[in-house]
Amino acid sequence: MNSRRPRIVLDTNVIVAALRSQKGASFFLLDLVQRGRVGLILNAPVVEEYAEVIRRSAHRRVHGLSDDELDRFLGVLISAAEFVQTLPDKPVALARDPDDAIFAEAAIHGNADHLVTHNIRHFLEVADRISILTPGRFLRSMAE
Repeated sequence: MNSRRPRIVLDTNVIVAALRSQKGASFFLLDLVQRGRVGLILNAPVVEEYAEVIRRSAHRRVHGLSDDELDRFLGVLISAAEFVQTLPDKPVALARDPDDAIFAEAAIHGNADHLVTHNIRHFLEVADRISILTPGRFLRSMAE
């Protein structure tokens, strides 16, 4: 196993998957973040995106968490994370899904080792600047 703690940015779909099921790679990855084995990089737009998406009714029906529980969850993530500033003079553009640019910016400007997502195709335009991995592939890379 690698001795250096990897630094990552998590796409919202990883957060949602972890909240919806405690059996998958996304949940295990969040556990590693909470235990300090993996460094999480955040910025304000990413936190705002997480907060908005996890409160959507479609997700609430599955995870069943209250507003207070979601606030505590976000608080734990925020307290475990390293916050970075995105550079307004160096925006990252993504044609496939422009809303995903906030994750690419956090990863690139925060010098993350990886951007972890279930939608690798959304980030192909920046794959030459940041490693894009699924949660499962990221966990396998930690074991190598």
